[in-house]
Amino acid sequence: IAIQLCQAARTGLRLVADAGAFVTDRHPTQDVALSVNGDPVGHWHFDTPAGGATPIDIPPDLIQGNTLRITFRLADPIAPASIGFSADTRVLGIFLRSLVVEPYEAGH
Repeated sequence: IAIQLCQAARTGLRLVADAGAFVTDRHPTQDVALSVNGDPVGHWHFDTPAGGATPIDIPPDLIQGNTLRITFRLADPIAPASIGFSADTRVLGIFLRSLVVEPYEAGH
């Protein structure tokens, strides 16, 4: 995801997502590595479909200009059909209900 900032960030930023994952008794977890502008910034672990991801802090030195390039690397996306969950052959991993980027200063 590429996010255009209104202005260059003077502080770090916090990525706050309302997210969930495709997890079932046959596929009980989904792990996601997050990076910003190519640098690792955090990890999400889902073990319930409802999810509720942990906020990720982005240090100021990783923010280059006015664009944030956020990458989500899923450890084990899977098609529901491949585990007998349904006939759905799409490979599923996570879903985002919302994604907010807000200013953040360490220690505050």
